[in-house]
Amino acid sequence: MFVQLVQSRLKDPNAHDVFLALTQDMLAWLRVQAGFVAYELYEGDGYFFDRLVWEDESSCRAAADRFMETGTAFSMLALVQPEIHTLFGEEIVVAAAQPVA
Repeated sequence: MFVQLVQSRLKDPNAHDVFLALTQDMLAWLRVQAGFVAYELYEGDGYFFDRLVWEDESSCRAAADRFMETGTAFSMLALVQPEIHTLFGEEIVVAAAQPVA
């Protein structure tokens, strides 16, 4: 599996509901992309954190390029601060975890 992590902040907190609606549009687009596995959205203190899971890196990067050409991407980018942090990497599966003593 290949994971894409994206952290962003809204320019205007009042755009929260619009941003969430656009996220639903993005999810509908993602679901028909080759290699797409899963999407999760986390909301923190003034920021959003997206976790996208792909079958492989090539599917991830190809879809990321295609998405940037969509109206949804343009609308989302208009709502967020220019400092978007993205990480691409292999997913590490932890087989067992030890409790912290």
